Amino acid sequence: MTNYRRLQRTCMTAAVALGLLALAALLTNHIGVFGVLIIVSVLAGEASDRAYRRHQLARTVCCPTWESSDRTVHGRHCTRRST
Repeated sequence: MTNYRRLQRTCMTAAVALGLLALAALLTNHIGVFGVLIIVSVLAGEASDRAYRRHQLARTVCCPTWESSDRTVHGRHCTRRST
């Protein structure tokens, strides 16, 4: 589980750093550099969100439908594991 968290933190840190660099590029009138840094920053933010969603899915455990001894059919049940 820690790999997902580490990846999410790394991507989010990169996104913030690139965003700050993009602002510095904008202030110094480097429009081309600003555009590239903003795009890469957004992509890093999306990668961070994707890593977070994968982490949440990895924490979710689903049990299939099952039948009890009195022939009652119980539906699928999903729970979250604590980490």
